[in-house]
Amino acid sequence: MKKFLLSAAATAVASFGIGNAAIIDFEGLVEGTQVLSTDVFGGMVKFTSTDDTLFIAGVGKPVTAFVPNDMPNVPGAFGSLFLGTSFTQVASNLTIEFLTPIKQFSFDMVDIDGPETVVITLLDAMGGTVATETITAGDPGTGDAVVTSVSYNLGTAVTKVVIDGNRGTGAFGIGYDNFEFTAVPVPGALPLFAAGAAGLAAFRRREKRSA
Repeated sequence: MKKFLLSAAATAVASFGIGNAAIIDFEGLVEGTQVLSTDVFGGMVKFTSTDDTLFIAGVGKPVTAFVPNDMPNVPGAFGSLFLGTSFTQVASNLTIEFLTPIKQFSFDMVDIDGPETVVITLLDAMGGTVATETITAGDPGTGDAVVTSVSYNLGTAVTKVVIDGNRGTGAFGIGYDNFEFTAVPVPGALPLFAAGAAGLAAFRRREKRSA
């Protein structure tokens, strides 16, 4: 499946109330670029951390996000770029904020090993917990340079996902990539969509009478 940064056109479709799946995989960005709290990816997603530095890391490159040499053990799983952390903290968190609510969400992490634990919490627009999951090194699908995939299909819309990672001792290093999500239709845009559909129906009725 071809991966791409969420385009402006895809954002426009989502904003008009039509659920739209998209992927953010950081390809095409500049390796080593720091990700800031003001950066908006695809017009609707922000990545922030309260205790770590986020940056665009290159697969197999010496800029350290996790070791050895930032190389996931599934060839091609992370393309050439991914979202990395500083690899200097015992604990590290990542918050993913969606400017448009979502109900389907998946992403990949790499290098959950040693004594590391990752807690994933999905929150609704009011800050309430919709779902939570704890992944511990040694669980199926984890390990040194192993790509761990998680996915959620929710009955309640979420606007924020918080990922808390902790190693206990030493430096917590992890990489993130392939954020895939489906935007929930925006209720405020539905009247516009309905008006457009009604106008089209009226046009077709007039066209039929003219015939």
